[in-house]
Amino acid sequence: MINMQMNKVEFLFSEIPPSEEAIVICFADDGMMSLHSTISKGPDILWALELAKAQVLEMGQPEDA
Repeated sequence: MINMQMNKVEFLFSEIPPSEEAIVICFADDGMMSLHSTISKGPDILWALELAKAQVLEMGQPEDA
């Protein structure tokens, strides 16, 4: 349950375990997107996003028998 003193974003960040690197994709109220990353090289950011994409695509999918 979300603490009423926190907004959704603050709650999300409070649930993230300590990490070495992070990529954050933000959407403002007007729909504008921004990307923030501790990773500085574009190919490394893209690689991490592709790993995340694979996890998203697997969510809720039955495992192969």
